[in-house]
Amino acid sequence: MTRKSFYRRGLAFVGVFDDQDFRRANSGSFAKVWQPGRLKGIQVEREQGIPFLTATQVFDIWPTPRKWLAPSKTPASLFVEPATILVTRSGTVGNAILSYSAHADFVISDDLLRVEVEDSGLRSYVYAFLRTRFGRAMMRASHYGSVIKHLEVSHLNQLPIPVLDHLIDETHEEVTKVFEARNEAFRLDTDARYRIAIAMADQPEVVSEEGYTVSATRLFQRRRRLEASAHSPGAAFVTTAYHRNSSYVTSLGEIARVFVPGRFKRIFGKAGTPYLDSEPIFKINPNLTKILTPATKINFDDYMVQRGWLLMACSGQVYGINGQTMLANEWHERKVITQHIMRVVPDSGEVRPGYLQTVLSHPALGQPLVISQAYGTSVPELAPDDIEELPIPRLTRDVESAIADAAERASDLRMQADKNENEAVARLEDELGDKLGLTLDRSRRGPRNISQVA
Repeated sequence: MTRKSFYRRGLAFVGVFDDQDFRRANSGSFAKVWQPGRLKGIQVEREQGIPFLTATQVFDIWPTPRKWLAPSKTPASLFVEPATILVTRSGTVGNAILSYSAHADFVISDDLLRVEVEDSGLRSYVYAFLRTRFGRAMMRASHYGSVIKHLEVSHLNQLPIPVLDHLIDETHEEVTKVFEARNEAFRLDTDARYRIAIAMADQPEVVSEEGYTVSATRLFQRRRRLEASAHSPGAAFVTTAYHRNSSYVTSLGEIARVFVPGRFKRIFGKAGTPYLDSEPIFKINPNLTKILTPATKINFDDYMVQRGWLLMACSGQVYGINGQTMLANEWHERKVITQHIMRVVPDSGEVRPGYLQTVLSHPALGQPLVISQAYGTSVPELAPDDIEELPIPRLTRDVESAIADAAERASDLRMQADKNENEAVARLEDELGDKLGLTLDRSRRGPRNISQVA
């Protein structure tokens, strides 16, 4: 069957599970599945509000709020406890994540169903099952709606979950490692950013951006940028702070090579080389859904990256992923990366990749500088020539090394967490496939297969 028909017929697994000799229970029998009331979303200024995350932002590696809600109008039920299973209920339904410290103190959208399981072992098992192709197929077969899909509490309550008792402890051990690694990675990233902020202790007075002037000399130097954002007082504030507090300031182009590969026509298929768009690069354990076939007329090596490179989104909205910077690790290697990701290759003799990534991705320092260089209206872009001119503060060797160690360790922990999660899910998929007589490529391996059941 095709992938589309596989999801469309996902409910056929219900009948398969009924015929098996292992324990089966609907998720509602041992989990509390609920949805908070719909939120009016009364927005206020950042200083007076509570940060809010949409359903898609919850899956970001560094969730960054764009809205702040009035505390008096925001119910406490919209906050989530650590290790709560969250499942998308609209749009792309059936995506699951286990909440961790990155989601603390945020209001979480009601577009995520809450699945609470008191028993920690069963919680890990349920989470792993929801991430299997069996679980996703059934959830996506249960949705309704044409343009915008929806999944309700009742659908998830009735979802059959086959319980393989001998895998509960093993799955719990793996998922616990995932949870702890993601918490530690977030802590290390937060620590690295805090060290940068502390180093910039002597800061000038913030200048209002409601109206400002720019000298003609500055306006027409180098690239002659005429848009106001390129001369933002906020960006000038950061640059001044760099000069006041660092040992010296250099430009990014002096310590790294910055480039964007050319555009190309993508031809997707079932076999070939994995392809990554911009958005999955900045998500927690994204699914690889696109494969480039050999018919794609490019040199694939020109679009691959290496561990230690920086990946910067250079296309998109300035309030979205545009300008975000990720440190490439082993997971990114041997994959074709979209041309909408700018490559920043640090000179290993000049700067550590982890330090450079922390500077460029700092939400109050590096990010405003990067975003100030975006040009265009509908889909703003970043150009390598502008990014090369970005100022980079240089601190003492010990401080830079401590920041780099934390950022690089965090990157490794995130990669290991994703690997452990995928291994736990794959093990559960394999055992269920053996018992059901199914393989995930939809071929027959026993007396029944999914097409026969459907």
